[in-house]
Amino acid sequence: MSNTMNDTIRAYVAVAADFGDAIRSETPEGAEAAALAFGEGAHVIDTLGAPYHPAVQQVVSGELMLVGFGSFNPKRGADANLLEAAKKKQPYAMRAFLEVGANPGVTEKDGATALHWAVGRGCVDCAKVLLAAGGDADAADAKGVSPRALAQKSAKADMVALFS
Repeated sequence: MSNTMNDTIRAYVAVAADFGDAIRSETPEGAEAAALAFGEGAHVIDTLGAPYHPAVQQVVSGELMLVGFGSFNPKRGADANLLEAAKKKQPYAMRAFLEVGANPGVTEKDGATALHWAVGRGCVDCAKVLLAAGGDADAADAKGVSPRALAQKSAKADMVALFS
């Protein structure tokens, strides 16, 4: 599968509330049905949505509610959008971009991975999503710092526990 998202089929992704399960659909209706089946707290993400257009829904009290607008750039590709979702502490969007082919080990110019961002932002759910997808806890950035080291430095028990 291509990682540019521009030459892929339309990708709507339903993500379960625990971020463990995800179902990709070519239609919003398919993803919405899957999210409703997942139940309370599930999300629907339009991974190719344009900025300022409805892109995120969540199941609330058994109904889909709009909770966000497109803040990702489909022209940048799944990898760049995975990094952006980590920076914005959006585990449901991260899971969706992984579902459409993002690399959990993608790095920025300074060697920082999405997992570095998740840990640095203190988003335990984001870190869980990346670790489950194969994110490398020991990948060092340009300064030689790994996500594991960042977690230990944070001294947040729930984050430290993920890397133990």
